[in-house]
Amino acid sequence: MEIEAPKTVISIEGWKGKSDVSIVDINKNFLILRRWHKHKETKENYFQDVEVKIEDIEFLYNLLRESCEIGREYGSHFIWRKIIETKKLNETEGVSVDYMVEHFLGYRQKKKGRDYIFKYYYNPLSVLEARGYLHVFGRGGCMLITKEDFVI
Repeated sequence: MEIEAPKTVISIEGWKGKSDVSIVDINKNFLILRRWHKHKETKENYFQDVEVKIEDIEFLYNLLRESCEIGREYGSHFIWRKIIETKKLNETEGVSVDYMVEHFLGYRQKKKGRDYIFKYYYNPLSVLEARGYLHVFGRGGCMLITKEDFVI
């Protein structure tokens, strides 16, 4: 893995137009992802900085490179199932793979489920889109654009 010097700001179109994402800092172990949101009631913009481990980004990208074809769309449940099976998250939680996949949205409401989704899926997917490796669509599905080696 090579690490380039941090870019000033890399912005991408947010999912469903509700937020923007920028990479604001990079080191050899993690990067800082800045998510911009608009408050539903006040309409004011605010941001949240999230630390994303490079190893989690590499994990997801390698999983997608092994499991997906370039130019084909894959839904969030397909990707989530691959993550669960590879990381054995269902065993950690004492549930079946099917249960975790079927309760994907419901699982997000539980803190531990939400932690898994952001750590292994949502945040790494945002970084990979910002870097041009894939395109995110709909409710978190994606399409690989390239299978080139990952360079942060």
